Amino acid sequence: MGIHYPRLFMMLVKPMQEKKIKWKISMTNEIIGGVRMDREPTLNRKTTISYKTEEKTVMRGYNLSDLAEEGYSFYDAMFVLFQSRIPTEQEEKMLKYEMGVFLEHSMSPSAVGAIGVSAGRPNLPVCVAAAISTFGGVHGPGAAHGYMLNKYLERGLKEGKTVDEMAKTLVDDYMDNGTPVMGMGSRSISTVIPGRNRFT
Repeated sequence: MGIHYPRLFMMLVKPMQEKKIKWKISMTNEIIGGVRMDREPTLNRKTTISYKTEEKTVMRGYNLSDLAEEGYSFYDAMFVLFQSRIPTEQEEKMLKYEMGVFLEHSMSPSAVGAIGVSAGRPNLPVCVAAAISTFGGVHGPGAAHGYMLNKYLERGLKEGKTVDEMAKTLVDDYMDNGTPVMGMGSRSISTVIPGRNRFT
């Protein structure tokens, strides 16, 4: 049986009201029945990434309301956050694609860690820390994937080939060797769907 917080709150406040005990609630602390409950932020920090006023929210020098009114998308705002500039049309298309592909995290160790820890209802940073603590030498394609791309792009520059030609060369090389292309290991991109025959 779960806790009904409004009822619990009234159980605490009602006796105080009956005894006419003065109490107040502020943004930074609560004083209830003479007991001060500290509500200061866990981290006192300043950021130059963004700021907010009553009139606007500015991120990396761009007013987000202006961007929205001009038709820029969530993907554009994400790009601005990390690159401090508006993406080109090609960059926006690639970001949309990447976010769609990587949205399916499957049951990776980091997802399982975060889900397991979240069952205890801790603060969000604890769940994130649990997920990050699972990152080991075989977590994701990250560094190896980047190395592979750089190797083929440098080769393309030396041979005077376009990115499209090098992409085809890369895939052909891996397919000829019977090796999966790094970065394409997501289960959503597999040609074999486990258990498909059970449902058809």
